Amino acid sequence: MNDRQRDALKQLMRTRINEIEGFLSPTGENSDLDDESANLDQKIASAVSSQVSQNEKRELALIRNNLQWLDSEDAGYCHQCSGEIPFARLQAVPATRLCIGCAERS
Repeated sequence: MNDRQRDALKQLMRTRINEIEGFLSPTGENSDLDDESANLDQKIASAVSSQVSQNEKRELALIRNNLQWLDSEDAGYCHQCSGEIPFARLQAVPATRLCIGCAERS
């Protein structure tokens, strides 16, 4: 991976970090629900949102780690097989440290 690709990945990762942090920010949506079905809808939406938030938090942590990883000697190389991870894969999945082959086997 050359310096231009590394810089492009860093920018992409910073953008994704900002997106996730914006998603995880509280929206302040509190309403008094009288209707039992509306209350149930809110509970279901809250449970789904909670699961999505956990996934986003995991992705955020992985991307933050990979942002630091880009400055290391190991940047761009698969964590399992040490093969080079294609630049296009790193762009598409900035949270990965695995090549496609190793990711498919995991």
